[in-house]
Amino acid sequence: MDWGYIFKYWIVTLVLAPILSQIIKDMGIIHRDKTIGLFEMFPEALQAGMMLSLPTLLLYLFVYHIAERSTLKTIWVKLIVILWTTIGICLTLYLLDSGLILPIGSYYIIASAVCGLLLKMKRIPKEEVDCDNT
Repeated sequence: MDWGYIFKYWIVTLVLAPILSQIIKDMGIIHRDKTIGLFEMFPEALQAGMMLSLPTLLLYLFVYHIAERSTLKTIWVKLIVILWTTIGICLTLYLLDSGLILPIGSYYIIASAVCGLLLKMKRIPKEEVDCDNT
């Protein structure tokens, strides 16, 4: 499996979510007073996102390691990673303040789904993995 996928997925999700929140705020899709524009404070949002997402990153590194050894198709591995990311986002924001799940978590969940599905994951044939482990 492509371990670079996980780190690209993590970084691009953390960068895309503030941009997405600003676009939605500026377009007025949701009431402007109820939408948080995270891009206005991008360095702080990126730093906070990195710190708060470390436990989730460790969790889906573990899940990815298990999935790497399985015979699951790539799309299923991607969906599992997206699911664990969504659970991690919701759990982290719930522990901080449950009121943050909808106004902030929704952008990170959308960004993680987009990144997870669009980023390419290289799959190493099982024979090559077995040869490397012996």
